[in-house]
Amino acid sequence: MKKLVAVLAVLGLLASCSTHRVADLNAPKPGASGTPMGDGDGGGDPGGGVPDYITLGLNPTSQLVHAGDPVYLDLRVTDDQLTPFTGYDGQPHVGFNTWQAFVDYDTTKLVVTPLVPVDNNNGCLMTGNCAGANGVYACGSTITYLTVGPASDPYNVPPLNIPAGQFYVLTSIQCYQTFVDAPGDIWHLRFRTKNDALGTTTIRAHNARFNNGIYYLPLPADVQATVTIGGAY
Repeated sequence: MKKLVAVLAVLGLLASCSTHRVADLNAPKPGASGTPMGDGDGGGDPGGGVPDYITLGLNPTSQLVHAGDPVYLDLRVTDDQLTPFTGYDGQPHVGFNTWQAFVDYDTTKLVVTPLVPVDNNNGCLMTGNCAGANGVYACGSTITYLTVGPASDPYNVPPLNIPAGQFYVLTSIQCYQTFVDAPGDIWHLRFRTKNDALGTTTIRAHNARFNNGIYYLPLPADVQATVTIGGAY
């Protein structure tokens, strides 16, 4: 597995963890039981027979637009069940403070148009504008990295080579021992359809990984949405 440079160590959120590993593109997905796979993944059985899990969704799952239109979607943590853990502050917590994912799209039909500065692309769970089931609000400060391919991202060792038609995002709550959970939006996806684009295309978020500063959480399944592009106005 590739190793991520110690982005979060500077936050003091990972006091005894100096590095992160990025998602292995060849890593096995969770089994039907939801049991997490792979080195360093967390897991437990706090719910009396239900393994830990995280589920993602893209909202909306389908939409109709015209050539030249903007396309907006939200990457959302729709549900989770996570084992409570003791943080570095000695207090019990549940949830995550960091996540990363890859998003694929068709460059013949779509152009990525993220907000500037990059932190503005974070969803309400990461910005503190909403709280999940645990009732925790983030502090409003994040460290966020976005690499739109074709490019080599500078945040991993060795660097990740992001191809055309893909972007990679890593974002972390910059709040000491603050952990959020589902449900809630974590990223706003923004595209523009090309003026000559027609037909249906797919946007897919995959190889997402979540972390609580102590261990990796179960790997969520990949999710996708479709965009149907009609003629210009």
